[in-house]
Amino acid sequence: MSALTRDAVRKLREQLTEHLAGFDLKAAGLESIEVGNASFDPNGAVTFKLQALAAGGLTPEASHYELMRQHSTPPLPPLGGKFHYGACDYQVSGAKARSGKILARSDANGKTYLFPRDVVARLWMGP
Repeated sequence: MSALTRDAVRKLREQLTEHLAGFDLKAAGLESIEVGNASFDPNGAVTFKLQALAAGGLTPEASHYELMRQHSTPPLPPLGGKFHYGACDYQVSGAKARSGKILARSDANGKTYLFPRDVVARLWMGP
């Protein structure tokens, strides 16, 4: 029986994230790199998803948002556009492919939240 448990995999992901934080992204021509989900096999194997974004590249979510924005009525803000909701401002970072909900990062805490398309169009601060 393997000593590889879900908690051990979680700790390993944290350690990998810490090591990647010291990586020189600019020298490698990257904008970001992150450890994603892991598939875990109780027999002792774990596979992590590692996603790197080239400088100037778009994430799959950002690319989907740009495509959705081209065909949207009412108009949506550009990628990186801001809108105000509740007590803070949000910056558009992409869209979910299946649901069409818009991903926006909070300026207050840095977390990403999902918003319906019509809400973002209505709350957009304009060009």
